[in-house]
Formats: sequence, C-alpha cells, structure tokens
Amino acid sequence: MANIDPQYGNVRLRRFEDRDAAMAADLSRDPYVPLIGTLPSASDALRALTAFAWTIPVLHRVELYIEPWNTASIRTAERAGYEHEGLLRSHQEIAGKRSDMLLYAMVRETRNGEEEHRPRKFRRR
Repeated sequence: MANIDPQYGNVRLRRFEDRDAAMAADLSRDPYVPLIGTLPSASDALRALTAFAWTIPVLHRVELYIEPWNTASIRTAERAGYEHEGLLRSHQEIAGKRSDMLLYAMVRETRNGEEEHRPRKFRRR
C-alpha cells in the first residue's frame, strides 16, 4: 500500500529528507533576511503546522528532532509549547554522518473523553 502524506491546500506533511537541510541552510544565508530583520515567526509557523496536524484524527503525538547545536530551533520548539523529552544519540544520518538529535514533542491531551490540543507549559529540566 502506498504511503500518502496528509495534505491541506499547498501544505503537505512528510518525513524529513536530506534535501531539506540544504534548503534551511540556503534560507539562513538569504540576503533578504537582514533587510527585514528576520524570517516570519518560526514559532507562529510551528503553531500553525501543529494546529494542522491536530486536524488528523488518528494523530496523537507530534515529534520534532533537533540537532543539539541548533539553539534557534530549540527556542522555536519551546515557544510553540513543545516539551523536551530527551537526547537520541546517533539517531539520524545527515550528509553521510550520524548525528545526535534532541527530541521535542507535543501530545494531544484527553480529559473526560474530549481531546484537547493545548500544549503543556514548558518545564526546564
């Protein structure tokens, strides 16, 4: 059976691919970014993506894998309400090299049989 990625309009949720790393690096060097001061709020974009993810009824957990040196992505995850769950050693191969990843996640909460999509408050460990 073919794996069909969920899609809404022009937004498609899919697995990370190596080509994504190059795109992110290109954006970080874009000469337009200093002129406007920043890219649009990454935490707002992540909140929007998470809200979209919760429209998928069978989805109960959203995970982010972040390289430990990537402090901007860590801040983005925390601002969007994701919780740090741990370090995954040698978790992923990036550009032919094994890399550690921090695991951040948000879980769809259920109370009294009703689903809630609110993030938990971030707790420093």
